[in-house]
Amino acid sequence: MKGKMTKWSPLKEMLFIYFAASKIFYWFNNIMQMSFDEIGSNFFQMLVIRFFEQDFLIIFAILFFHVMERLKIKAILQYCIAYVVFIPVVFFNMWMASRFFNMTLEAGGMGGFLVDVGYLGVFVYFTLGFLTIAIAMTVKEYIKKKGKETDEALTPGGEMSDFSNALICDTCKDDLRDKLSLFGQFVGEWEFEGVIGKGTPEEKVVHGEWIFSWILDGTAIQDVFICPSRKECEKNPVTDAEYGTTVRFYNQSTDAWDMFYGLSGSTHFLEGRQVGEQIIVKDKNESEGLTQWVFSDITPSSFHWQNKKSNDDGATWIISFELSASRKQTK
Repeated sequence: MKGKMTKWSPLKEMLFIYFAASKIFYWFNNIMQMSFDEIGSNFFQMLVIRFFEQDFLIIFAILFFHVMERLKIKAILQYCIAYVVFIPVVFFNMWMASRFFNMTLEAGGMGGFLVDVGYLGVFVYFTLGFLTIAIAMTVKEYIKKKGKETDEALTPGGEMSDFSNALICDTCKDDLRDKLSLFGQFVGEWEFEGVIGKGTPEEKVVHGEWIFSWILDGTAIQDVFICPSRKECEKNPVTDAEYGTTVRFYNQSTDAWDMFYGLSGSTHFLEGRQVGEQIIVKDKNESEGLTQWVFSDITPSSFHWQNKKSNDDGATWIISFELSASRKQTK
């Protein structure tokens, strides 16, 4: 599945529109103040001067912090890295302006300011500026952390955090790691595109999410299966959405997985095991026909899954639902 672009917040959209509009009005105002002859002779020089006065550093800053956001680096660390990176970039900007373009930069512009104060002045101003930002960010993070701790302490249902901490864990038991890797490889968040009733008049494409986690001190795995996804249900609420959970325990005596799947109005006791390169899950209590849930084409970032049924002891199978899942990218 193709990745989706992150939607901008209204604040980011308004800021983008503001800066884009300010650029348009700036150039319109400059061109309107120039005569026809000046436009031809001075326009390129004005472009270059404007670029080295302000645009170069602004564009570099935007790209820099975009990369920092994509790398999921904390805000305070972003500014520390920015301090180390921006000093040589600003010096390079000053050197380029003075050596290659021999500019007399406009007073009041960023470039003019940099030339006026010199390299030592730039270093002092930027150091003080970044120290101020770092202190402000540290105070902000501290207040945010304390506020979160206060909210958790005052929340009446605060016991839920103790329950989730006791249930969910980050990894599996070391002595069971090899055995638990069969389903342990799926731990994480997945999104999928599924097809219900493929090839029939009732064929329907749905999008959902599947989340796996280690539980019970790393001895078992639990997942939550949501179809359509929560985001899809917010846009288009449905009455037949599937919101269920499976608890998976490895059984050393059978070298298989004992599993329970439940959702409102339906429960299943299942058994799963590896068969070749596939994982096949069967319904232990089924009385009529055969039902299998098959994981196949498994890679670290994707897998295929089918829910199929046979009424002739496995001679032929009807696929009622299949999906292709891809691991969610870290934001």
